[in-house]
Amino acid sequence: MAISAGTKRAIFDVVLFAASQAALYYTIRWVVQSMNPVEKKEVKEKSLKALERLGHKSLALDDYERQIASEIIHPDDIDVHFSGICLKKLAMFSFDSFCQTLVAWTL
Repeated sequence: MAISAGTKRAIFDVVLFAASQAALYYTIRWVVQSMNPVEKKEVKEKSLKALERLGHKSLALDDYERQIASEIIHPDDIDVHFSGICLKKLAMFSFDSFCQTLVAWTL
């Protein structure tokens, strides 16, 4: 008994659909797991180090508090200073005024 071309096509479509749904499931699962900061080991360690450096050594945190704690940055870890920000703004202001002067001069 031979299988007709229409039946082969239907079986192929069902198998292709099942494979694409499995691939979609695992892709979405991977993306969601990679976006969850609580699950990352290095983020946990970094947040615990920041909390310890701030003077909180033994805290019992639930999942929500751990997620918030993963966002804590110790002030010593920030490399930007206000003087650097002011210099950048001054440079941008000087460049903008130069461009405006140049445009006004050429008109």
